[in-house]
Amino acid sequence: MRDDSTQLRFCRALVDEWARHGVRYAFVSPGSRSTPMTVALEMDPNIDIRVCIDERTTAFSGLGAALASGLPSVLLCTSGSAATHFFGAVVEANAASVPLIVCTADRPPELTGVGAPQAMDQVNLFGPHVRKFFNPGVPDIQAAFSWRSLGSQISAQAISSSGPIHVNLQFKEPFLPEDLSTARPPASAENNKPWHDVAQLSTNASPDTETLNYLGSQLAGKKGLIIAGQSDENPQELVELAESLNWPLLASPQANINPQKCIARFDQILRSSIWAASHSPEVVVRFGTLPASKSLTHLLSRFGGTQVICGAAGWSNPTHSKSIVLNDAGWAKALVSQQIEPTGSAWRETWQTASDAAEAIIAEELAATDYLSGPEIARQVSELVDKDTSLLLASSMPVRDYEWFANSKAGTTFANRGVNGIDGLISTASGIAATGRKTMLVLGDVAFMHDFNALFELIDSNLDLTILVVDNGGGQIFSHLPQASQMERAGFEKLFLTHREVDLAALCQALEINTKRWSEGSLSNVVGDLTGVKVVVAQSADDSELYATVTQKVSEALAPS
Repeated sequence: MRDDSTQLRFCRALVDEWARHGVRYAFVSPGSRSTPMTVALEMDPNIDIRVCIDERTTAFSGLGAALASGLPSVLLCTSGSAATHFFGAVVEANAASVPLIVCTADRPPELTGVGAPQAMDQVNLFGPHVRKFFNPGVPDIQAAFSWRSLGSQISAQAISSSGPIHVNLQFKEPFLPEDLSTARPPASAENNKPWHDVAQLSTNASPDTETLNYLGSQLAGKKGLIIAGQSDENPQELVELAESLNWPLLASPQANINPQKCIARFDQILRSSIWAASHSPEVVVRFGTLPASKSLTHLLSRFGGTQVICGAAGWSNPTHSKSIVLNDAGWAKALVSQQIEPTGSAWRETWQTASDAAEAIIAEELAATDYLSGPEIARQVSELVDKDTSLLLASSMPVRDYEWFANSKAGTTFANRGVNGIDGLISTASGIAATGRKTMLVLGDVAFMHDFNALFELIDSNLDLTILVVDNGGGQIFSHLPQASQMERAGFEKLFLTHREVDLAALCQALEINTKRWSEGSLSNVVGDLTGVKVVVAQSADDSELYATVTQKVSEALAPS
């Protein structure tokens, strides 16, 4: 018997999460392509489904129900021109701040743009008239772990933004399994709560007593982690929260917390799979954006507890973990005031001991390295930057090296980590310096060449800007990825390292910008006599072997005896 239940299971997971968030009404115009979602809505006992032949009637009926209930209504139609008849109600909902979940069925990619019947481009169909657009693609069973997170995000966005959300759903034939009972959604959330408890999503209110009491009950006595990224929280209050709970504090440079107050070498110790598996937390409280560490992201994707996400812009949960999303600032101070029962001190001490062991190995390996490595550059930058300096780190290796190896972080640190691009970094740094701040930019040679034209605007500038270029022969971040060992070296270097034989120092000198080369010794001595806009070209090399050695030795040191 055929069992093609993936599409219906996907829809049932979404609908189940919508119902858990309080959605009660769905308005459907009949169609073939929308069959999986139509059936999923009908199968949910909490959803009151109404069928209307005309899509315009469907849309405005849903609008009316949302106005009356204050909760999102679901609209559903088939593919093609049907969705265009939703437009009037969508525009009204956006202008009047009425929550709607607007579902349009769509053809799969292979039937789009090839003359297939009832197919048109439905991506961003409603343009600026919806608050958020989702296009999850044809459901894939390999992504089942993310379905509930997606469903919860859709309903939470509609509720928090008080406006229409467009969900474009691509389905393939056959739409349903022969036996509908085989299409059970992935495991439900515990205690009949949404996958994500949205207590304060996208509000500006102060932390409320009810939510604080609930969080206190969830955190008390647990083995947890505080993770800090770029946020509006006071760094000192994050330190106080970690100390009050006896929890390890893991921070990115943008959190502007001194590594001495944190588990400074968390990336290295989490690269030990055995150690990481035996030190999985029961709960995580994260403030702002995620650090760059992939090993930390892997830990978050594996642990089975709840993640409390505070002050992260939009929906910041790439691991799709069960989460409490709190978009306001001020939660660190409020949680400290709750005097939550801490866990035993041994939990935090174990992390600190492992971090200290990793640091000893790193220091030994750097001392034995006969070239100016990325980690050594990060350390020297961190020791040079003072409290009055703004530091901008490129989103490739510089931000990672600084996060994982820096010894002190006195200045205010920035990074363009929204979409992690390496474009426009010299321009970004000059903008920071234009506000009157002493500024330092650390970037790689590829990123430098990407924005080289910005140097023309800095000629004869009175900005206090230091540009440190790590010239290591191209995009060395790719040397840390699997393709470095999967491809022949010549092809790998051509396609990924993109090395160019360019004398970067000579380029800058041609523009009469203060420029020095650095290959050994102290960075402070190199920049000491330079003023105004200045460029330091650090001669470095491929660090992949150094990283591999450190990872291996740390893992061996942390292995159970």
